[in-house]
Amino acid sequence: MSLKVVPSKTNLIRLRRTLVFLKRAHELLEEKREILLLEVNRRIRECIKLKSEVNELLKNTNEILTKAIII
Repeated sequence: MSLKVVPSKTNLIRLRRTLVFLKRAHELLEEKREILLLEVNRRIRECIKLKSEVNELLKNTNEILTKAIII
């Protein structure tokens, strides 16, 4: 992206400040991205654990119902 900026000391200072601000904003967004990825992974592990528990409960329920039908 090309900007038409008058080459002056004032504009140089302003652009440097903008650059510093944008670099910091980028760092913050990267940190936020990392935190969100950690949270997504934590929730995925939680879902896998819950799915396993539900499957075990369904298996036990099925065994109990099968025994009840036989008796």
